[in-house]
Amino acid sequence: MKVTILWHGGANYSAPRIEDAEQFDSLRDMLDDLEARGSHPYYPGAYEPFDEGEQTIAHVFYGHVTLEGDEYPDRAVVIGPRGGMHLEMT
Repeated sequence: MKVTILWHGGANYSAPRIEDAEQFDSLRDMLDDLEARGSHPYYPGAYEPFDEGEQTIAHVFYGHVTLEGDEYPDRAVVIGPRGGMHLEMT
């Protein structure tokens, strides 16, 4: 199942915009990609410790979504400062 995400890298990154949406062929592909960002040079500081209340998070939309700005995510992947991930219901 295809998934679309809006990823926010925490305090080191700005809030995601609709045009920043990323699509993946499966939930597994998306989780593998997010896990790799912790050590990828294109995403410096992706999992650095963040301010109180800030977190690295990916809002997950199931299926092929053309985000118009009023959709509500199906799930959220929350990523801790050491790269641990958990999938939450939204």
